[in-house]
Amino acid sequence: MIADLTQQGKARGTIENCLVPLKAVYYQAMEDGVVKTNPAARLGRIFKRKKDCRAGIAPLDREEVQHLLHTVKEKFPQL
Repeated sequence: MIADLTQQGKARGTIENCLVPLKAVYYQAMEDGVVKTNPAARLGRIFKRKKDCRAGIAPLDREEVQHLLHTVKEKFPQL
């Protein structure tokens, strides 16, 4: 199920939300004495690979910085 959802391009949070009912069923089964452990309880460790938030950052180049500073100096000289 996790592999299928991942292959469909679903986000980590979406996949985890799909697992919530499964976890709840297992917890109830544990309380009822039907099972001893909840195999769905620690599925979050599968998602350890985090996206690099820095991958989408595009810093200003030299000309953009100069333009920014010139504009700020012109419009906000007190800064």
